Amino acid sequence: MVSFTSYTAKGLANLFVDSNVDRERLRIHRSELSPGNRSHPPHSHPGLEGFYIFAGRGTLEIAEQQHDIGPNESIVFDATQPHCLYNSGDEPLHYLVIIARDA
Repeated sequence: MVSFTSYTAKGLANLFVDSNVDRERLRIHRSELSPGNRSHPPHSHPGLEGFYIFAGRGTLEIAEQQHDIGPNESIVFDATQPHCLYNSGDEPLHYLVIIARDA
């Protein structure tokens, strides 16, 4: 029988995870950035990371490159490269973050 445990995650009412799964292997949260702000200083970590943009315009800064992304678009990248997300628009940026780590 599958059972789920409820966890808190930034921006989500609930995060339900199968109790038999290592919840650190797949992390999910929803965030918001004001215009002109960065999510955090460039950083890196193991695994893959993806952003899904609900509203606003953002720029992924990764490995000294910039990639623009907007509503209903998603971008997935190697998170071992230094990266951060920048709100390059003039309205709040609403986005989902998904981080998948190796076993």
